Amino acid sequence: MHTAERDVQMMIPKESWFAAPAQLTRRFSPVFREVSRALHQTLRDAVPALLFRDPSQFADTKYAYAVLVYSASRPSGCREHTEFSYDVLDRKNMDTFFRSARRKLSRRLADARSSVIAAGMDDFVDAYDPADAEKMMRWVRIHRCYRQPLNQMLVTEGRLMDELIQLSMYGHCNAKDRAKHVGTFNKKWNIALRKFCGGFDFTELGPLLLKKATEALIRAQAECDAARTNDRTPFDLAA
Repeated sequence: MHTAERDVQMMIPKESWFAAPAQLTRRFSPVFREVSRALHQTLRDAVPALLFRDPSQFADTKYAYAVLVYSASRPSGCREHTEFSYDVLDRKNMDTFFRSARRKLSRRLADARSSVIAAGMDDFVDAYDPADAEKMMRWVRIHRCYRQPLNQMLVTEGRLMDELIQLSMYGHCNAKDRAKHVGTFNKKWNIALRKFCGGFDFTELGPLLLKKATEALIRAQAECDAARTNDRTPFDLAA
């Protein structure tokens, strides 16, 4: 077992997830919506930082452009009770995704260009011109070689969320069965991170992602509990 996998296994706060709201209960959607936002925003912040830790990755624009567009986007607005990520097959849903990336993409390209210059990769400076943000987004949207890595990231972020929901369903099990399910979760979690984008291994992010997701779970449940006196969730009250 790799170090990152052991770290995930050891830090899973089992009682927090086993006490999470069940599906079809009133608290499930607002609580897991906050978990989804925390998990997916952490991915958007951490994936480019890890990938571009090696500046040579900027030379492969197929993946670099997809990662930059992904990192500039907002996490899904969770349209339905059980939908916590973008649907890559839904054109309207993906229209929303690309609109959400537009505001931050120029800044992401400016940061990338600075890194390319600092690394002495003069041949790739023009490939990260912030003025070309709209053109680059169009390439990622239209051309399969760019769109496929992006779709892979969006599908996999949904898979990570599904694994957390699945983990929360075993609160009724005995200790032995819970331990078995935690082990299964650990394996699937790390498999998803190995397949997040191309052949890059993002299992190093596993402990951080789980930490942020768990913090969001605990915080959202506490807010729901605090609002229970009105028989409404804090998210209902804010609506």
